[in-house]
Amino acid sequence: MKKPTRLYFVYWEPTATVGSTVMRAFQLSEIVNRFCGDEIEARLMPLPRRKYKGHRHLWAATRPRDAIYFVSKAALRRLTPPLAALLRRRARSLWYDHVDEPMESLNRIGADVHICCSVHQHDLLSRQLNQDPEFTGQARLILHNTDLRLEGRAPAQQDSFAALYLGDPVNSAIPPQLQPEIAVESVKTTAEFDAALDRVSRFNLHFNHRADRGGHSSSIKPFVKGFTAAALGANILTQRSTTDAEHFLGADYPYYSEGPGGVEAAFARARDGFGGPEWREARDRMRCMRDQTRPERIAAQVRDLVRECS
Repeated sequence: MKKPTRLYFVYWEPTATVGSTVMRAFQLSEIVNRFCGDEIEARLMPLPRRKYKGHRHLWAATRPRDAIYFVSKAALRRLTPPLAALLRRRARSLWYDHVDEPMESLNRIGADVHICCSVHQHDLLSRQLNQDPEFTGQARLILHNTDLRLEGRAPAQQDSFAALYLGDPVNSAIPPQLQPEIAVESVKTTAEFDAALDRVSRFNLHFNHRADRGGHSSSIKPFVKGFTAAALGANILTQRSTTDAEHFLGADYPYYSEGPGGVEAAFARARDGFGGPEWREARDRMRCMRDQTRPERIAAQVRDLVRECS
């Protein structure tokens, strides 16, 4: 019997409790082992703190051979070109997981594969790779997984309308007149997320209208809030411009916040139409998105890429 391919999720030790590292290293490795354990042996591998000059180079030069290395976002920021070259010599394939890093700041050198967490990021990065001869590797899609702690939760109740903002409040823009109608679960840490889990099933509309902080950012944030709402059986009020929203929900999804009356009108439409045909159609769209973003579907994307690189 063929031995499973070893897939190492490389993470930066000081960010072991940060959401991005937890989900895209610790939890994604667990998902892969759960659904693809017959083909892939996923392990965690910390990128060490720098103790002395050359310490990380020695680390890279002594990694196991013939394995695939999935370098998570925080570790990728510390993967210099010489370090990447050393790791690449040991690896069967070297993958960079950029998540939502600004496009102009991406680590471009040394990768065999640039992992994309959204369809939009994949399309944009594919074009850049074709245009820039110094940008090495291929773009491949592995959608951002939802938090495993959502699995097995009771679905959102459908008895009465209830709206929720789940996340860091600084990223949201709830109009003053809607604030009494939208509960806020401030989630900045994994501990706060744990504390909120017992309450999230009370809510059937998630609010995802982001604050405009001014300026311009080329960061492409995956549609995690949408995937989270779908995993909980809730609808979402979101901006049409949100990455991948139209891709998954369609151009005519009823609860986009752009349009006549803005976010207030979209919220009233959801509240007043709760339980009706439009609400049920939105739930169908969310269920379709959930079907595409279940852990087993994410694991299958990893498996297909491992096969491609084997």
